[in-house]
Amino acid sequence: MAKITREELLARYAAGDRDFSGLDLRWVELQYASLRGIILTGANLSNARLFRVDLREANLTSARMTDTILEDVDLSGADLSKSILQGTTLRRSCLTGANFENAILAESGMDDSCLNNANFSGAELCEVSFTRCNFRDATVNINELRGCYLTQTLLPDGEIVTNGIQD
Repeated sequence: MAKITREELLARYAAGDRDFSGLDLRWVELQYASLRGIILTGANLSNARLFRVDLREANLTSARMTDTILEDVDLSGADLSKSILQGTTLRRSCLTGANFENAILAESGMDDSCLNNANFSGAELCEVSFTRCNFRDATVNINELRGCYLTQTLLPDGEIVTNGIQD
């Protein structure tokens, strides 16, 4: 897995390159970057820090994002299927229409995030914190939310969970 710096990534993206599949981006820090449509299939973004990054329609299929922090990130329409997001924090992020099919999100937090129309089919959601989240029209089996922390969260069926662990 080839290592790449933040500067190289941004320069190549600005030059029109979109495919960064399989690259090692561990510990990278990105702020105020527009990377719409970037392809990061199989990339390693573990321990990365992303703040106000535009990742709309990004392909993060099978990406490793363990212990990654994403704040105010736009992942609308992004494909995160089969990705590993264990221990990841997603705060104040837009995940409208994002695909988390068969992803591992265990022990993660998605606080203050919009999950409208997101697909969580087959995702591992054990011990995920959903505080002030909106699952409107999301594809998620309510049984898959067992053991998750739900506070002021709107479920797909319209139920609002004010505080508790889903059992």
